[in-house]
This record gives sequence, structure tokens and C-alpha cells, in this order.
Amino acid sequence: MSGHCSKEELRQYIDRMMHEIINVKSKYQLWCRIQERRKDRLEAMNIAPSFFTLTFHSLFNDVIITLAKLYDRKAQAGSIHKFLNIASQNIQFFDYKDDPSDKLLVTQEKIEEYRAGIEDKNKIINHLFTWRDKVFAHNDKKYFFDRNQLLVDAELTTQNINDLIEYVRETINTFSIALDGKAWYPESSNVMDVDKVLDILHDYQKNVIDKISFTTR
Repeated sequence: MSGHCSKEELRQYIDRMMHEIINVKSKYQLWCRIQERRKDRLEAMNIAPSFFTLTFHSLFNDVIITLAKLYDRKAQAGSIHKFLNIASQNIQFFDYKDDPSDKLLVTQEKIEEYRAGIEDKNKIINHLFTWRDKVFAHNDKKYFFDRNQLLVDAELTTQNINDLIEYVRETINTFSIALDGKAWYPESSNVMDVDKVLDILHDYQKNVIDKISFTTR
């Protein structure tokens, strides 16, 4: 979809983007949780090391790829850049107000502010693209043999990733409200379910594995 479109098409576009954002946010939260629980549940994870190692790396891989799509300037659809262009051409639809006296949430000036906000994050976004293009989507010889060099050339912290996710989430959510009053609260209630799994494995280890090990000595 490009150029002028209907209000319904805008709603479909926003919904699709928000589902993508919820997906990447949930995966990132799960990745962070597994990372955090390594401090006190590493032995439990080592009951199924392949599962947790592969899950951990797969989650991060997908976060980098998906987040890069959301900020890709050349994307034909689904990026914040593409959406802002479409929104600018269909600004008349973003006229929702809770109260007639309220100011419009979205104007051409506001769209320019969002674009400027992206420009302010250019260094981090370029680092994100380096991770995607040189490691996760393709193999670059320089980083294939020395992954630590990637951290030197394109530092990307967990806070950087969270900031990029939150910026695109807040931006698209504002346009959703401005379109027809629909607000999104993209928090996955099931992300922390991994704690239940780790606690079950922990109890199993203490009550079964350790007892078996003790009786066979």
C-alpha cells in the first residue's frame, strides 16, 4: 500500500505493524528473562542445554532481524519510514479526539518530529543494520572469525535495543489513537511463563536428579 488510501486500509496497516512490534517486544523480553535467570537457574537450564542455548540465540537473532525491518528505509512495507510517508499523505484521517477541544495528536509537524526522532537514533540504527547485514542475515569475513570485533565496531546495548522497540511502539500507537481512538498495550502476559519451566526443572533437579546421584555414590 502506498499513496492515498482509505481509513480501513490505514487501520489494517497499523494493526499489522503493532502485531509485529508486540512480537519483537515479547521475544526480546523473553530473551532478557532467560539471560537474567542464568544467574540462579543455570543448573536447571543445563538439564536441557541444547534447548535453552538454541532458544536463547534464536530469540536474539529474530529480534535483530525484525527490529531492522521496522527501521528499514528501503522497505516496501512495514517500516516506520514507510508508515510515516503514508500517514503524511492521508493526514485527514488522523482526526480522533476524546473531546472536541483537544488538540490533534497527529499533524504534519508531528510527523516531522517523529522523523527527526529517528534521525537522532541514526548511530544506533546503523549499528543495528551492521549486526543484521554482517552477522545475522549474511556472514562477513571480518566478524565471522571474530565476533568480539562486532562489539567494538557497532556497539549495541540491551538499552539501545529496548529504546528502538519503544520508539516505534509509541509512535505507531499514537497514530492508532489518532485514527479512531484505539490504543494498544503490547505487553505479553505469557513471557514470564519461562519462570514456571525453570522452577519445575529446578525442583526436579533437587528432588530427583540430586537424590539419584546421592544414592549411586
